[in-house]
Amino acid sequence: REVIGLTPERIREQLAAAREHVALYRAQGTSESVCGLSPHAPYTVHPELMQSLMALAIEQRLPVAMHLAETREELQLLERGDGSLAEFLKSIGLFDSSVFPGGRGPLEFLQALANVPRALAVHGNYFGREEIEYLARHPNISVVYCPRTHAWFGHSEHPFRRMQGVGIRVVLGTDSRASNPDLSILSELQYVLRQHRELQVSRLLKMITTEAAEA
Repeated sequence: REVIGLTPERIREQLAAAREHVALYRAQGTSESVCGLSPHAPYTVHPELMQSLMALAIEQRLPVAMHLAETREELQLLERGDGSLAEFLKSIGLFDSSVFPGGRGPLEFLQALANVPRALAVHGNYFGREEIEYLARHPNISVVYCPRTHAWFGHSEHPFRRMQGVGIRVVLGTDSRASNPDLSILSELQYVLRQHRELQVSRLLKMITTEAAEA
């Protein structure tokens, strides 16, 4: 269940929807799927809502997925409370300086994700030394690299090889059709292989099979 709610008025509504989603899954009693929560991103989820969702995930032993360190603009919003993303939020009436006071970063959200049974940090395009060192110490968090979406936006080179070098589990994802031509996970693997011919196919296959299942 993806959750988006940046204003205080949305907290109760979105938390109730998340609880309903979990209750429905529990009532169905199926073992063929996994129930999870996804507070979308640091710039779309109010801190109080984020905290409540993490508490729910811990209580119900749920996996959590969150988009993190996707763009430089996201980092600027968290670190300084300004920039183009801040201006966009202002233009749609959703910017609150108390929510984005500056002095924050992706590490704060990784620390929250470290408390749940399993977590996916989606993108991680701009994880730096501090975040990578933290991830290496918390194997319950996996990073989801979305290669063709990453390329479509023209981001700097993804640090997935550096992450793998220190034991972080990195798996492949697609993100959405807004930035991906076909959502084919096999095509993601083929794209990575074309860009990094030094990588073994057997190593890459784990990123969409066994390691993805573990994540």
